[in-house]
Amino acid sequence: MHQETQYSADYDRGMIIKQSLPVGEVAHPGSDTITLTVSAGKDEVKLPNFKNQSVNQVLSFANQHGLPLTIMTTHSDTVANNHVVSQQVKAGHSLTRGDSLVVTIASENDAEKTTNVQLTIPYDKRHRENQVQIYVRDMNHNYRTPYQTLTITSDQTVTLPLKLKNNSTGSYRVVRDGRTILSANNIN
Repeated sequence: MHQETQYSADYDRGMIIKQSLPVGEVAHPGSDTITLTVSAGKDEVKLPNFKNQSVNQVLSFANQHGLPLTIMTTHSDTVANNHVVSQQVKAGHSLTRGDSLVVTIASENDAEKTTNVQLTIPYDKRHRENQVQIYVRDMNHNYRTPYQTLTITSDQTVTLPLKLKNNSTGSYRVVRDGRTILSANNIN
């Protein structure tokens, strides 16, 4: 017998998700190897203390662990601009992949904010690889040059941090193999 583990939001830790031998089939001792896939429970991420870390470090952590990131801003006399002042879920606690990570960063101008947009870019199975360009329009980017270029071989989830000022809005456009497949305007 062989055992594999897999994260699952549907099965509690230790529960069997599947087995290699179909139900009702007889195993032959010594010649058949049965593989059991056992749930490791939810894919949880233990949060570090983000205080004083840069917004880019937090964004990298969030993307690496599949956590949509929401960034709020505040004025701080003790924390550097664009660094974390506080986090909503305390260090040492866990989030499950897909849960939102919320941090507050120091900003010299409270009128600026970052709106994070999480989207899943669908993979076109008709092609082995999909070439994807993501265009963003916000305070720091325009549609003239791609914000990010990817080659995907499966659905890909990305988080786009749109930097907005006052009552301005942002937008994004996702182009896969030369065709626009996702877009949104008036994001605030």
